[in-house]
Amino acid sequence: MIQATLDMLTMKAFRADIRDHRIPFGNRDIDENLLGIDAWRTGVSLCNLQLKESPGVILSSTQEFDGLHDDELKEEITNRARSHYMRYAIGLLSHGFTIELREGLGDSLESESEVIRREPAAILGGGIESQSRYSLVRHPSDPSQALVITYAHSAIARLEGFAKGTPITFLQIAGGVELALSSWLETTAAHGWQSQPIDLVLWDAPTVTIVQVNESGFTPNIFCRTDGSGIPPAESSIVLSGLKRYLRSGSRVVLLDLSLERSKEGSFGELLSEMLGDEDLTIGDVRHPFELLLTEGRP
Repeated sequence: MIQATLDMLTMKAFRADIRDHRIPFGNRDIDENLLGIDAWRTGVSLCNLQLKESPGVILSSTQEFDGLHDDELKEEITNRARSHYMRYAIGLLSHGFTIELREGLGDSLESESEVIRREPAAILGGGIESQSRYSLVRHPSDPSQALVITYAHSAIARLEGFAKGTPITFLQIAGGVELALSSWLETTAAHGWQSQPIDLVLWDAPTVTIVQVNESGFTPNIFCRTDGSGIPPAESSIVLSGLKRYLRSGSRVVLLDLSLERSKEGSFGELLSEMLGDEDLTIGDVRHPFELLLTEGRP
């Protein structure tokens, strides 16, 4: 009885269960530590996540693994779960996806992100791969246009496998690119578009994506490439030259750096700035995908 009264006073009684996938994280009852697991093609990073009213999400104790020693990774996951009393993890995919433009889509549905995960054909129609996972990023000015992000089953299964045999259960698996794209589009539309077209470059090591966008919609010219664990010096010129071919003359280039190591010397942002020149590159304001997922109301 006393606990029920306290829950009423603190509004906890009105918040959804932490496991309710229909409800945005910001409206769930999350008063415990979570484990963040970010997977790319050749490695994995772990971090501890704490959701606070201020300053929001606290990321700490980041540690990287080369992806070749699953036993070592699972041991660390188990140790963190026990020492920080963790039960659940949030998974991010930084590889294993493709992006395509879809036009002529119907109106947005309630709980659309949940619907497209479970019944993608209800939104996308035919041509669905049964074992793949889909997400949708609609353009704010023309919702009939959307970027469809398809995640390969193998990438998802690999990420889910990291938690097997440990005390951790995944609450959700999402992609950093879709979270950053949605947040940036919403913010840009709210503040007003500029007349200049934008080439949006998303760096989520080791995947680089370019999306061409303006006030009226997306253009079909999408670049997406994944390389090892970052861009080593021997490959940087190859990757950047390929990327440069997709940057339009007269467009404004905006970089969204989703990596945790964005201040590291020799980072992708520095390489891109050297190629374009500081005056031709805008660094977009974007929070880390873990923070976007936990605070911006996306189920």
